[in-house]
Amino acid sequence: MNFTNFFIGDGLGAYYYSKGSSVNKSNTEITPLDMARYFGVILTLVLYFVIMFPSLKAKLYRNKLLFISIFGLYVLNSFSNPTMFNSYGLLIVLWYWFKILNVDCKLDELEKQITSI
Repeated sequence: MNFTNFFIGDGLGAYYYSKGSSVNKSNTEITPLDMARYFGVILTLVLYFVIMFPSLKAKLYRNKLLFISIFGLYVLNSFSNPTMFNSYGLLIVLWYWFKILNVDCKLDELEKQITSI
């Protein structure tokens, strides 16, 4: 890793040389390492922060320690397993955001909002 890679990464699908298999590979299936290689360390930290805290309103996180701790364990699990950034893994992220953001919009209200746009 050099100065440029630390800040902006190498881009999506970037290859690296693996000593273990003696070939160039594009992913490790260890999501934080791949994200740091693709986007840089700074943007990777921003990405995980936004996933964990979808809103900056502190009152949304009150009385939701159970959901935050469960999702925190899921994020820790995703550090060693490729579970976060796939279709099923992002469903868990959406569930977490739904619970944290307390989305309880009725379908009629949602339809009015959509048709008004």
